[in-house]
Amino acid sequence: MAAIAIGTFIYPFFVL
Repeated sequence: MAAIAIGTFIYPFFVL
């Protein structure tokens, strides 16, 4: 569950 939260959090950050 935590992985999803972290993933969605760094998702836009990584793409940016």
